[in-house]
Amino acid sequence: MASKKGRGDQPFVPVSKDKQREAERKFCGFKWVTKGQTMPNSNGNFLMECKLCGQGFQGSQTKAAQHFTIKNNCPKIFVEQMAEIWNKTKYGFDPSHARKIMDFLKSRGLRDNRCGSGREPAGNVEFEDSEEERRAVEVGDDDGESDAEDMEVRREVE
Repeated sequence: MASKKGRGDQPFVPVSKDKQREAERKFCGFKWVTKGQTMPNSNGNFLMECKLCGQGFQGSQTKAAQHFTIKNNCPKIFVEQMAEIWNKTKYGFDPSHARKIMDFLKSRGLRDNRCGSGREPAGNVEFEDSEEERRAVEVGDDDGESDAEDMEVRREVE
């Protein structure tokens, strides 16, 4: 049975499948966290349970994200899962995770959406831009489409 840490004696009651899918559309990390009932007198916070490690906790979507992004994060998460959160959200990651994620994306030839979108990378990690990317920024070459609109992990086009 999952730990009740952070939720007292409150039993965990998962939301309906429709509400779980809705949560997953809002934040990809809910693929690995089961959303539970909203807690009374808690400003809309709800119970959650990690599908990977079984830890139970109370909070919001931000708390769910922190379970995967902080230094002592979920012990069962894989770098592929962290990379998905990295590329689909703006949540900050501990610098040690940021480096692993960037190395993973580079090794797989996957695009780092944070690097190309104009957002600062988490953890003040420096990126090496290609000469073509630097020239495009210098001359303001912008096709008007935002990289943030397409947050899917995808292969870079050579």
